[in-house]
Formats: sequence, C-alpha cells, structure tokens
Amino acid sequence: YEFENYEELREFFQSGIESEQENLCKILGRKCELYELYQIFHALIVAFAKQSFKGQKLSPKGEEWIKILKEDL
Repeated sequence: YEFENYEELREFFQSGIESEQENLCKILGRKCELYELYQIFHALIVAFAKQSFKGQKLSPKGEEWIKILKEDL
C-alpha cells in the first residue's frame, strides 16, 4: 500500500498507536502516555533511517525490512 499524502500516513500511524496503547504499555512494562509512545516510535524511525540509508538510497538490508513490513500489511 502506498499513501497518497502525508495526512493519510499520519492518520494510519496515529490510529495504530492510539488503538494499541494498552498493548504497547504492556510490552514496555509500564504505563505510557500517548506522547511517550509517539517519541518511541519517532526514535525507531530515526534509528531505522540511520541504519538503512546510504545517502538517499535504501541499503539492501533496508529494502529487506521494507519488504517484510509490506507483507504484514
């Protein structure tokens, strides 16, 4: 699936984080406010980008991760 614009992407992630807040808190082992979950999610995106991009091109490992994520959608 490809998003038509940023707003669609934002709504997709926001609804996922909000609907799974309780489960995410269980995984983390503590009560988390929504803003904390957004911070964690943002940090994971940044870490992925640092590990998976070489300049503007996705590394082979990054391409592998994206393929796995697309299969889960």
